[in-house]
Amino acid sequence: MAAPNPFRALEDELSCPICLDYFKDPVLLCCGHNFCQACITMVWEGLEGHVSCPQCRKRFQGKSFQPNTLLGAVVEKAQLVVSQAGNERPAAGTCQKHGEALHLYCQEDQALICVVCDRSQEHRAHAVVPREEATQEYKEKLHKHLESLKGEKQSREALTISEGRRIDGVQARVKAERQRVTSTFQQLHQLLQEKEQPLLEGLDSMAQSLRQLHQENMASLQQEVLVLHGLITELERRCQLPDLELLKDARSTLSRYKMPTFRRWDPVPTDSLEETVRHISCKRCALWAEMTQSKEILTLDASSAHPGLVVAPDRRSVRHGKKVLCSQPRDPQRFFPAFCILGSEGFSSGQHIWEVRVEGVIKTKIRILEIIGLTSP
Repeated sequence: MAAPNPFRALEDELSCPICLDYFKDPVLLCCGHNFCQACITMVWEGLEGHVSCPQCRKRFQGKSFQPNTLLGAVVEKAQLVVSQAGNERPAAGTCQKHGEALHLYCQEDQALICVVCDRSQEHRAHAVVPREEATQEYKEKLHKHLESLKGEKQSREALTISEGRRIDGVQARVKAERQRVTSTFQQLHQLLQEKEQPLLEGLDSMAQSLRQLHQENMASLQQEVLVLHGLITELERRCQLPDLELLKDARSTLSRYKMPTFRRWDPVPTDSLEETVRHISCKRCALWAEMTQSKEILTLDASSAHPGLVVAPDRRSVRHGKKVLCSQPRDPQRFFPAFCILGSEGFSSGQHIWEVRVEGVIKTKIRILEIIGLTSP
């Protein structure tokens, strides 16, 4: 086997792995490999985001490289040294051994060869193709990899967008449901306060009446006790008198100290008050039963309303508005010609109760729709 040509080895070290010629404006990648600036720019053309080194396939973020001025100076000096080494030395792009142009490509050794090398023992049994064909095949493979990478990148980007939209939709529904829960409990609090106030006022009124009657009876009893106490004290003192004084004017004394006449004492009547307490207690129990039935507080879907219906700003009520002609353009999402509107809430299971108040003479029907596409999200 022939000794390696030092000039050939020097040219290999100072040649771009892409164009196989001396480096022109060499640049250094993050992985440590060098390429012509024009060559690496051509390979990365059209790529976004992550790119890879054509030699070691290491991936890194962005098209980042820096000029290698030291290597450029070495290439210039090496070209001068090789040129001065002898005019017999073949120029770049020719076979170092035979001096012939490198028009062929050995697929097994993956190296450019000349027609003489093709007939030699070293390459005779190898698959050899023209250099242009090998270049075209290599470019096609590069473009195939490029298209595959671009397709995967687009797929990942589409997945990112769709997943983001899905999560945004879920978050929007969570936010809407939170607002509905807050609104529902605010209305429940207001409803409970409205029902609580008359019950408390009734109980307070009864308690006040009971206190007043009790105070009147107690005042009368206390007055009568004072009268009796005075008579008892005076009578006890008289019993201590001597016989002559005790028997003096005895008849009038006995008449004066007889049991005084008091008004008839009646206890405070509580039957009606206790009946009122029982009535309020029944109302309280009925209210509790009503609240535990979890009546739904529904809002209306204005986007589904018939064009002739006017929805209130709080979406809790609806009324007839202006007449709509059949010839007018219509929104396919709105009911027409039926005067209908959907509710915003949807139910998938369970028992649900709600109240509807109708004012005026109007034919009204409340239905649960099970047809896909009619229920509001």
